[in-house]
Amino acid sequence: MLKLFRYLKKAYVPIIAIVLLLILQASCDLTLPTFTSNIVNVGIQQKGIEDAVPDVMREETFLALKSLMKQDDADDMEDAYKLYTKDQVKDSKYKDYKDGRLYVRRYISKKDREHLDTSMSKAMLKLSAQMAKQIQANPQAAASLSKSRKK
Repeated sequence: MLKLFRYLKKAYVPIIAIVLLLILQASCDLTLPTFTSNIVNVGIQQKGIEDAVPDVMREETFLALKSLMKQDDADDMEDAYKLYTKDQVKDSKYKDYKDGRLYVRRYISKKDREHLDTSMSKAMLKLSAQMAKQIQANPQAAASLSKSRKK
């Protein structure tokens, strides 16, 4: 074995490079299932939406979600968003929105975002269930609302 090392001493740089490249290949092979899982879970099942914390939402949506949340969660959501007035909306990247005020998400930590994701997803589920009940109760009003929004 020692005789073998004597011959390999001349080529130690390529041998180290080979070992490092094999380690890199192994780590890439091990992360590939994670990437595939994210493509399926986030990209296909959730239609590209990673979590329930939107960057921006209408004032009506914000207030409806807030009314469906626990007080602590509603306070956390209030802290995470800033209300833009109509003038601020005109001067922002959301200037195409002309129907009123918007709540724009501030920068929040990953931990706070995960907490908000849990509470907001529950509230969004409740809100969509309420909206579905209203649509079932009065389909003509929902159809007329849809037509007026398109104009």
